[in-house]
Amino acid sequence: MRKITTAVTAVALSLSMLAMAVPAAAVASYDSAYASESAFVNIAPGQTQSFQVIFVNTGTTTWTRGTGTQVDLAACLDDKTTCNSQDASEATWNSGWISAVRYATTTQTSVAPGSFATFSYNIQAPGSAAAGTYRFNGDLVLSTTGEKIHPEGYYQDATVQSGGAAASLTLTPAFQFRQIGQNASLAIKTLDSLGAAAPSVSWTCNVVTAVTIGGQQSVNPALTFSGTTDASGASTLTYTRPNPGTDQVTCYVNSNPIARANAQVQFGLASQTLSVGPDTAETHAANGTDCRTYTITVLDPNTGGALTTATTVTITYVEGTPAGVTPASGSTFIVAANTTTTTFNMCGTAAATATPVGTAVIMGNTYTDQGGTTTFQVPAASTATLSPSSATNFPSSTTASAQLIDNSTGEHRITLSVTDQFGNAIGSTATGSTVYTVSATGGTVYVLECAGAGTPTPPITVAAGQSVTCTTAAGTTLATEHITIDSSTGGASATVRATYTPTGGSALTSNTAAKSWTTLTASAEPTSGSFSGTVSFVEKRTCAGSTAANPAGWYILTVGSTSYLIEFNTVQTFAVVGTAATCDQFRAALSVGDVVVFSPTSAPTHNMTSNSP
Repeated sequence: MRKITTAVTAVALSLSMLAMAVPAAAVASYDSAYASESAFVNIAPGQTQSFQVIFVNTGTTTWTRGTGTQVDLAACLDDKTTCNSQDASEATWNSGWISAVRYATTTQTSVAPGSFATFSYNIQAPGSAAAGTYRFNGDLVLSTTGEKIHPEGYYQDATVQSGGAAASLTLTPAFQFRQIGQNASLAIKTLDSLGAAAPSVSWTCNVVTAVTIGGQQSVNPALTFSGTTDASGASTLTYTRPNPGTDQVTCYVNSNPIARANAQVQFGLASQTLSVGPDTAETHAANGTDCRTYTITVLDPNTGGALTTATTVTITYVEGTPAGVTPASGSTFIVAANTTTTTFNMCGTAAATATPVGTAVIMGNTYTDQGGTTTFQVPAASTATLSPSSATNFPSSTTASAQLIDNSTGEHRITLSVTDQFGNAIGSTATGSTVYTVSATGGTVYVLECAGAGTPTPPITVAAGQSVTCTTAAGTTLATEHITIDSSTGGASATVRATYTPTGGSALTSNTAAKSWTTLTASAEPTSGSFSGTVSFVEKRTCAGSTAANPAGWYILTVGSTSYLIEFNTVQTFAVVGTAATCDQFRAALSVGDVVVFSPTSAPTHNMTSNSP
């Protein structure tokens, strides 16, 4: 490839290809025929363009990429006969070729006889490329040997247009604030008259303090910098100041001083004149109440303290207008005179992402700062929890314990609760369905109640080593989601796990709750005397119709080191903290921790002297 003084059009190329004498195939069973190609290109220094050419496999062998039959598009010299070679200048245009002397292989994995083969490759003009037309010659070769398949003299042209000397210079950003001692950086870019990068351009930048501080001229001296743009027409000016002040920076092209640009850099004591924080990303519930508080801080850029006048800060969003997010884009907030901060709350009612940007004019200059992104998510059931997660107590005192007895000590109620992804409890009116799995890990266990649906008929018996499930009806509210289990066997144990499916949602698996029952040991009910002790076990049935043969309930009264199993029924005498009571009143008040004086007379007396709770 070499620079050509006369440009050739795509049409001329096609005609020249057709007019060429076409030699015979050079490799046995391999042959090809030119079909089409992409247009010639205009290219700027540093720019990348693509070429594509299509040939037909007219031989009898399939071209398969990655094998001994792979066919490549090789680079050729301008004599169009010397291939697998390149001009010295060609290497600088190589942009991802398969080798220094091969442009590309087929884009297709295999090309059968009679099929089209596509070869695509990129070229990148060096940043120092002079104006003119550059030709890329090539032909197909067998990849393993480099033998030409069917020489046809393929070529494509790239033209670097003449843009002349650097016609413009840009300087960005136009304004920036830096704390004294910190570096300010300005990006310099030089372009030619066609808008293409102008490489290797010498420039000069003059820096002078343009603004006085507190009525006095800044002590920062004038500065002069010089440099040269790189192959892409880019350069960077970096400097700092030891004292507050606002610099006017003017940069120009040495060979064309009309090509110039200006920028301002303000140095001050403040670490940041305007800030919106926090800067971290957070996720909140899109419920209108799980809001995030942002703090706007405004400082005097020169002193680092509060401004003596109020500052208006406008809040917009990187995302434009996030749905359901408040405050609305364009809302303003005031940092009062002689103060440095104010706050605002960002709330969301729909799924959205919002990144606030604060903008304010401070001492004649416009400042902006971006806060951290907040993602609002619609709350959804996320975690199911059974509680208590573990418990141990005595079994029911009767062998026929497979019945629901209100507040029986042996009975164990496990309640299901659900929280969303933010840890907030899902309301008790939320509906769903739950499958409870109860496994008896020791002894016989009974499922007495499943999710508040009442007493199973008959109750579910779970033998040791077995598991059963019970399922609540669809639409059951969380307020009634629970399961009650019991055992009459000391040493029995069970585990419970729940799979909760919220209405319209996905199934959630809970933790595994464990329950065990210890062996109940107590002395028989005394027949005489008076005994004052603490209640350590309670099992309640019902007072209505109760008799000595069918008690209303039992409690264990621990007196010193001795425990007594005491029965009670409706025909006995009761008192609760000094007041005569009925069986039902005593039964309702009775709980573990109470102090009771028991007198075993012909009509036994149960006097609760301390009710805890």
